[in-house]
Amino acid sequence: MHLKRASTRLIVISTILIFLSVLNSIFILILVLNLKNYAEIINLSGRIRGNVQKVEKRLLNDKTLAPEVINLEKQIDNLIEELDKKEETFNFLLSTKDLSLAKEVQKCWKQLKPLINKKQFDKSYQISERCWNISDEITYKYQILAERNINYFIFLIVLNTLFIFGALILLLLLLKKDVKNRLEFKAHFDKLTKVYNRHTFEEIFNKVKENPSYPNPALIVLDIDNFKKINDVYGHNMGDKVLKEVSRTIRKHIRNKDIVARWGGEEFVILLPDADKNRAKFVAEKLRRHIKFLSKKFPFTLTASFGVSLVNKDKTLEEAFEKADKALYKAKTTGKNKVEVYYE
Repeated sequence: MHLKRASTRLIVISTILIFLSVLNSIFILILVLNLKNYAEIINLSGRIRGNVQKVEKRLLNDKTLAPEVINLEKQIDNLIEELDKKEETFNFLLSTKDLSLAKEVQKCWKQLKPLINKKQFDKSYQISERCWNISDEITYKYQILAERNINYFIFLIVLNTLFIFGALILLLLLLKKDVKNRLEFKAHFDKLTKVYNRHTFEEIFNKVKENPSYPNPALIVLDIDNFKKINDVYGHNMGDKVLKEVSRTIRKHIRNKDIVARWGGEEFVILLPDADKNRAKFVAEKLRRHIKFLSKKFPFTLTASFGVSLVNKDKTLEEAFEKADKALYKAKTTGKNKVEVYYE
């Protein structure tokens, strides 16, 4: 269950990391597109400004509608139209909305152009200067806007990058923890039944035996009845299913402080840190009934036999197990599906 939760966390963090990476890429794309649009508008306004200035200088030098002036007029018409369309369609992300300067320069040009065509050059100079100033203002405002938005985008990208970096660090830590948990699980637990293995049970047994808080530990040994026949008749997959169901039932019906391990094959051991023989026998009887109740899940009757003994703190696990095993042997040879207690 712990490993499953860890894997779920890894999936969640990985999903967040992917989302933040995509979000960061979108920010960068928007920044590039906005800068491109800013550059295009600045270029258009700069060209309008330059062409208006050229017209004015040309008229100052030669008060005639030379072909050059007519050509510049057409260019200005086209540039103002293009600028107006650009402003209408441009998405001003993180910017102010009073950017209708294209309309102003268009209005100014509409006032200036008839004066030029009518050769009213004395009146046109002042208006052409105003058109030039509006174009210059467009260039300046978009430069300021570009700088402002660059700062906004840099802030957002840095912030998002920090989130990505944090998520990546968290992901690496979780991966490290997950690998550690899996290695520890392999070292301490039986892969099939998910209970402690024999080596780890021995380590825990020695700690419990040395703990003064547990003066009367008890040991229960259980063996699944007719397990070889189950494997022979129904196959090893069915045998594995039986072992999983039995181990799940044991874990469900013992206390958190009680320790269960797979001793080998179809045999399990349970250590009750603080239980006398009566308590241990009661637990064994309860497990026996629950295991038999599992028969409804199988096409055969499932039972188990139990041996119970107290743990002498002067004895080793092997010696304590031997006593419980003698009681188990008696249960097996006197009918199975029963609990026997070792009496010295």
